Amino acid sequence: MTALVAVALVTGLVAGFSLSASSGTAGRGGPQNPASQPFYLTLLITGGNWFNGTVSDQPSYFVLQNNSTLSSSTITMPSDRRIVLTILNCDNGTDQLSMPIFNQAMGAANDTVGVASARGLTMNELQEPASLAGMAGWRNMTTLSSTDISHTFTIISGAVVVNVPVMPNSIEVSGFALPPGQYIWQCECSCGNGPGGWGGAMAPSEWMSGVVNTVS
Repeated sequence: MTALVAVALVTGLVAGFSLSASSGTAGRGGPQNPASQPFYLTLLITGGNWFNGTVSDQPSYFVLQNNSTLSSSTITMPSDRRIVLTILNCDNGTDQLSMPIFNQAMGAANDTVGVASARGLTMNELQEPASLAGMAGWRNMTTLSSTDISHTFTIISGAVVVNVPVMPNSIEVSGFALPPGQYIWQCECSCGNGPGGWGGAMAPSEWMSGVVNTVS
């Protein structure tokens, strides 16, 4: 799948991007105590990934780190530390939510997400929410229209812990913290294949679902 994502980047799904900064790092150039700084996690969603010979191309989440696209099947982050989550969605489609409640930001700071168009931004800009907040078209939102949601990034542990609804062709930034443990993450949109859209990419871990491990 990494090769397909590289092709997508070259052909303009993320026009103007320069993968010059890495995600999953503590603050930018300053304090020596990483635990006091945010942990930056950047996720990429692309459509059009080859699944198999019988299922049409499918969407998938990837982790952007050290200039590479990595599997999202297991995402590791520090516990009890502010996570700055940036989601870059290069998929322009919309899908049906499994439940209406997933159009709301939950678990993020003030239950809001920052949303803007993803076109023409550098990777440094993607990972600096302070700079994004001042850009044209930037909006802080608590609820998105259920008809204008492409995917969600939802972390679950018995109940919903974090939910970030994601608009098509957008960049979204949210912040949260989790205690130590293992969680399930998944997309709550029927963005796969088959009856109701719950097959294909929605079935196996790594595409639109996986595990979040938070460690001390």
